[in-house]
Amino acid sequence: MNKKQLIAALFLLLYGLALRCQSPPYIVGEYPALFKKIEQQLISEDITTLKEDCTTILANQKEARKRGIASFYLGQVAVLDNNFPVAEASYQEADMHFQAAAYEKGLGLLFCKWGELQFLQGDFIQAGESIRRAIGYANKLGMHQVLVDACQIQANVYTVLQQPDSSFSALKQALAAAGFLADRRQARDVLNQLATNYHAGGQLDSAIHYFQQLIQLKKALKDTEGLLSDYPALGNLYRERGSYELAQQQYIEGFRLAESVRDSFSLMTLYAETAALYEAQQITSLAGSNYQKALAIALSKDNDFVSAACFRKLASMAVIENNKPQAIEYYQKALALYEQLGNKISAADVRIELSQCYQSREQYPIAKAYLLDAIAVRQQSRDKLSTLQAKMALAKLEILHGSNREGIRLVQSCISDFKSMRDQESLQQSYSLLATAYQKVNDPQKALAYYQDYMLLKDSLTSVERTRVINELDKKYDTEKKDKEILQQRLEIEQQQSEIQRRNFQLLLLGGGLLLTALLVVSLLFLYRKNQQINQQKIEVLKKEQEAQNLRSIIEGEEKERKRIGRELHDGLGAALATVKMQINSISGKLPANTEIPAVQKAEQLIDTACQTVREISHGMMPYILEQHGLEYALEDMCQTISGTRNLQVHFNPYQVDLIRTDTLKVTIYRIAQELLKNIINHAHATEVIVQLTVEDGWIELLVEDDGRGFDPGTVSKGIGLDNMHSRVKYLKGSLEIDSRPEEGSTFLIKLPLN
Repeated sequence: MNKKQLIAALFLLLYGLALRCQSPPYIVGEYPALFKKIEQQLISEDITTLKEDCTTILANQKEARKRGIASFYLGQVAVLDNNFPVAEASYQEADMHFQAAAYEKGLGLLFCKWGELQFLQGDFIQAGESIRRAIGYANKLGMHQVLVDACQIQANVYTVLQQPDSSFSALKQALAAAGFLADRRQARDVLNQLATNYHAGGQLDSAIHYFQQLIQLKKALKDTEGLLSDYPALGNLYRERGSYELAQQQYIEGFRLAESVRDSFSLMTLYAETAALYEAQQITSLAGSNYQKALAIALSKDNDFVSAACFRKLASMAVIENNKPQAIEYYQKALALYEQLGNKISAADVRIELSQCYQSREQYPIAKAYLLDAIAVRQQSRDKLSTLQAKMALAKLEILHGSNREGIRLVQSCISDFKSMRDQESLQQSYSLLATAYQKVNDPQKALAYYQDYMLLKDSLTSVERTRVINELDKKYDTEKKDKEILQQRLEIEQQQSEIQRRNFQLLLLGGGLLLTALLVVSLLFLYRKNQQINQQKIEVLKKEQEAQNLRSIIEGEEKERKRIGRELHDGLGAALATVKMQINSISGKLPANTEIPAVQKAEQLIDTACQTVREISHGMMPYILEQHGLEYALEDMCQTISGTRNLQVHFNPYQVDLIRTDTLKVTIYRIAQELLKNIINHAHATEVIVQLTVEDGWIELLVEDDGRGFDPGTVSKGIGLDNMHSRVKYLKGSLEIDSRPEEGSTFLIKLPLN
């Protein structure tokens, strides 16, 4: 695991530990006479009594399911007690008993809590496997609460393993499952995690989208406290994106709500965020006035931390306006508050900033005192970078007004660290300061050496030539006394060189002509090969276009043939069957006695069945409902029809389907959904299906998930249905993913570009 992964793992581990106490226990809810008191103890965290009662059950009970439930409860209470080894052992024993009793509900609950425990311990790979099994049981048994919890943990695992797309997909699955729960706070928590993860991943547009949904849900829940934190959070997202007007709108909404409930803390936060917004736009006057408002509330509420931060911000703005007396006053107030809070690091940073306000010779002792205090604090905190920063500020001050020798010592103590850190900018600053200092102490040799080092770092392209010139000047200074002899030698050499140059020029002309000829030949060869490559690329493009045209012709021909057959069935065979039914009814009316004959009754039933079958086939072949009412209505009707006529519940979750406007996409999505549902009905033996169609970020996602018996995609040969789906998806430049395992249900994910 690299450094970035380790940081993510530690962050998520601490996040999980912080929320573990808020995670509710899982209550199995069986054998009330035996476990009701124990379940109450688990909810109230009566650890000692629960351990004793569960241990008694394990000693007296022989039934595997009861022993498994007792072990499961012991595992949960061990997690509450921070005894992870005991929790692991208890979960292992519960797994053994639940497997022996084939108790699937218990296994679903167990693997969710077990995966959560493994995640907290940093075993992310095993946590992912346990959560995958929990999701399988939750889908199969319709355990929506377990599905929400498991998908959220799975998202955290994917985040640690740096698989953001999989993390987002898991959270979206959790959001879909939360829609089945009566408690809308579950959806609120998932939306919050989605928005936060998208923000952390730098996908501001998606983060904003889910924050907007989160705010609408909190409005419905009347969650005032949550809204007071979300309005500034969404405003900050808009500010990061550069949408300052939209950011301001969110802050205004926050102001309205905070003023209506008289929440001074939220008002203080909103004033500070609004100030930061104006500061980002370099509107200094408005930024300063809002910081002043935030400061006034902070002072009235004795909020020293916010007060110190506001004083520091106001001081930095005073520096920009060249108002040093005001800046010094604010910095000193911020410093006093940070020292009162015991925040040594922030106090040290303020001292460094404050020292920059004392740059005259008379103020040298004050600035030096501030910097020495900052260095002492930074050295205690072992913050090397900040310590070096403070040392360099002090060195510059010493060279400017104090002791050049002390300044040189400070700079030289930093150089080795800058070299090990490969901080070229700081090294350049160090060499420049040393060159200035040695020049002041009349050591031109060292000043020249450090100036050379400075120039090498400043401009690597020209530094070599500059160094050569300096060396030539030194040599010229050492040989001034031999000028006459050298001059005579140079004249002779120049004459010889002139003759040589004349001959070389002639040779150069000849060589140049040959070189131009060679370059012309090479260029012609290059152009010839380039044309061959371009022609080959054109051929490949034409092949792909031909393949696309063939696919288009096949798909369009298939749709036309479907419509023709559907019309023939509906208008031809359907009409004929209707006529036969009318004739039979007519005969029954004329000969009432015939209605008692079993054969006549059977014939009427068969005619009714045939009419219904022809109607279903014709509508499947020629979906009038798609043409007349649109894709969302057609899919909803298909799902409701299946739920109403078969022992199978089909849930349809649409999102922004109205953005799909082309007929080709509508027909393709309808046909794929139709084929998948037909396969589930015929082969999966499922009891529940989720059909989710969403349009987001320019992509269409069709997710069809069932709790059936599943299959191994690698061992199943493609039939006509799967081939048709692959052809349609390939034609539209999309992708088809199948995730299925025996006895664990199946998931089909189709992604198509919207445009």
